Amino acid sequence: MKRILSLLLVCTVSLFTFVGFASQALALPKTISLQNVATGLYLDSDSNKKVYTKERNDGSYQKWNVSGTDIISLQNAATGFYLDSDSNKKVYTKERNNGSYQKWNVSGTDPGIISLQNVATGFYLDSNSKKNVYTKEGNGGSYQKWWVR
Repeated sequence: MKRILSLLLVCTVSLFTFVGFASQALALPKTISLQNVATGLYLDSDSNKKVYTKERNDGSYQKWNVSGTDIISLQNAATGFYLDSDSNKKVYTKERNNGSYQKWNVSGTDPGIISLQNVATGFYLDSNSKKNVYTKEGNGGSYQKWWVR
């Protein structure tokens, strides 16, 4: 009986440690930059509400204010507009409307790397070497993964 209780205690502590570690691994800072794993380019935006990737410049157009935890909204630090998308797989920024197209599920298994899935469409934030940003069905590829900087 003592042995069973000891084993149960060890399993419970291990589970809580794992769950705590997993949730800490996805905790994002209040302001982030996102660097695409495949291209090395940074998620960027402009005052015309366009979204693209670009070489790192440490400017405020490449910084995003995070609100939320597992489901987040990203506000561009320079423009104040929110990362948004639509069912046509286009990505842009727009004034805050609290809609599900401006909300993103955060997931990740590698430390410091996340994927962002749009709540409304189920598509993932994606990019290519031509500096285009769009959403696409999840494929687990490195173009859909982003380093949190």
